[in-house]
Amino acid sequence: MKKRLLFGLIVSLIILKGIVYLPVLAQLPANSRLNQAQIQQLRSLGIKIVVPTYVPAGFRVASVRVEAPCRPRSQCAQYAIIYRNSSNACFAIEGTYGGIGGIPERENQITVDTQLFGQTILYYGHYQDPEMRQNFPEADMYMDWAGNGPFYRFIGAGFVRQSYYGERNSQPIKECRNDISTREAVKVIRSLSML
Repeated sequence: MKKRLLFGLIVSLIILKGIVYLPVLAQLPANSRLNQAQIQQLRSLGIKIVVPTYVPAGFRVASVRVEAPCRPRSQCAQYAIIYRNSSNACFAIEGTYGGIGGIPERENQITVDTQLFGQTILYYGHYQDPEMRQNFPEADMYMDWAGNGPFYRFIGAGFVRQSYYGERNSQPIKECRNDISTREAVKVIRSLSML
């Protein structure tokens, strides 16, 4: 009798835990590599969050950055999810409610069809403009801003270093030195979905 009662109690606890944790697991986007605390941090902004559902093998979330310097928070919220691997390659997904501007084009571009945004463009290589190329000699990649507010994009290693690690031309840093391949970048961009 005691064994049956103990067995029933264990089964009840397993079922109860399954009921409690099932909704939490369902909230985690497949393969985004975000944990529950990072998801809560992103959701605290009060805006729609876009994440990749495809992340190349070996990459992990290096950091999640959120900022909302005004009230209401949702009118100026911005975030970045930075992914890195052990080969010092990185990329990020950014979202912002405003302050976006045009960036001079790179020498190469690929039109990417996405389910979330329709067509967008991945720019990569060096700047086309000679003056920009002189001031920023390294190749980089980025996606054109997509969305209608908030706005979202994929950025490569150079933008990540400048925006989130504080790199300047006169002060290069060691982190995040390599881009992912354009093929992998296209896969990441195609996989973008709402959290």
